[in-house]
Amino acid sequence: MARMEHAVADDGLAPIGQLQRIVDAAGEELGRPIALEDRNLRLLAFSAHEQRDLDPVRAATILRRVNADAELIAWFEAHGALRAERPMLVPGNPRLGLRARVCAPVRCRGTLLGYLWMTEERAAPRASELERLERIAATAGAVLYRERLLRGIDGRRRRELLGGVLADDPRARGDAAARLLELGLWESDGPLTAIVVGLAPPTVAGGLAEEEQVTVDAALEHLRRQLLPGSLLHLVRPDRAILLVSLGDPGVREHGSAWLAARAREQIAAAHDGGAPPPRAALSDADGLASAHAACARALSTLRVADALGGRLGDVVRWEGLGVYALLAELPLERLGAEAIHPGVRALLEQPAPQLLHTLEVYLDAAGDAQRTAAALHVHRATLHHRLRRVQELAGVDLRDGEQRLALHLGLRLARLDGRSWGPSTEGEQPAAEMRRSSPGRPQDGA
Repeated sequence: MARMEHAVADDGLAPIGQLQRIVDAAGEELGRPIALEDRNLRLLAFSAHEQRDLDPVRAATILRRVNADAELIAWFEAHGALRAERPMLVPGNPRLGLRARVCAPVRCRGTLLGYLWMTEERAAPRASELERLERIAATAGAVLYRERLLRGIDGRRRRELLGGVLADDPRARGDAAARLLELGLWESDGPLTAIVVGLAPPTVAGGLAEEEQVTVDAALEHLRRQLLPGSLLHLVRPDRAILLVSLGDPGVREHGSAWLAARAREQIAAAHDGGAPPPRAALSDADGLASAHAACARALSTLRVADALGGRLGDVVRWEGLGVYALLAELPLERLGAEAIHPGVRALLEQPAPQLLHTLEVYLDAAGDAQRTAAALHVHRATLHHRLRRVQELAGVDLRDGEQRLALHLGLRLARLDGRSWGPSTEGEQPAAEMRRSSPGRPQDGA
């Protein structure tokens, strides 16, 4: 018969080589196939199996890396296997493709860490075998527990050093970057992307509660383990999550850092039960850890712009694609106040005709091309020219003047950043006769 040699699913949760040696020794000592799974029933290690010893359930976990489904978990729960304090026999279920097996809980210091399984063809396993299996489970538990503690230490160290890399003090940033590389927590000091993911709307005071931050941290830790070691660092704060991702990781190199930002959004959204849409993410590139601080600041500014614009730029936004918003985002708008907005734009904002602002914005975005603007608005060019004449009258501007058009365009962008909003509307349409009224000057046609 064909013999299945061990092949381990390493997800970064344990020192797999050490666990594999424990499982191999157990298989030889007990003369039965042994498998070790974590508390979520994911395979960590298994001893050599003869083909005849494989039932469909074990074959699926070994050959196809398929985890236990809901029906199988329900069978284990119904027989108390997942709550057992001592090794116990779980009866087989031919319909599920499950042979009888002994389940030994793997614990350390009262913490359940996984399960040790031994295929059992007899109606009742010997007491001596159960005792030996319990002893082996305790050994595996000690290894898993120690690794769990070490992971916690490494996680805290990564968060502390990332905080240092993002600190205001240049010396602290340099020391933290050197320490990350020295400890192997960052793979190499090459190009990277800073990603900032919003966790709470700007209107929510205080951001996420502590337990919600822990949930987000766990989701991002799961994402980190899917990349090469040292390719992702993350830090969770009440209002945002900060990630540094190395562009040297093969997956990121193939798909791009925006792909990883989208995955981070999905992981965070999936971690919450409220069904909220995925949060927005902003990115900015850096040459290495020395410039990660600046890249993170740019990404945060990008996120604030994206939030202020209400998704007009999309849900994953790059600083490098902000255009003029990148410059405007550096202005101290909170100190400048509404006076920073062009007076003509302020006059239009006071009017109960949002279609005028929308028309002006589309017209300026189209570089004053009337034909393109009318097509984008789905209106006749006569309607467009009437609206633009009304804009000139109310705003006190001449759209034939390039300087005035530029000032209006910047004013609209500042108004957006200030949280003002407007959109297409058909309210206030004027009769065709009124469209022929005289005006301060016909806007450039551009056609």
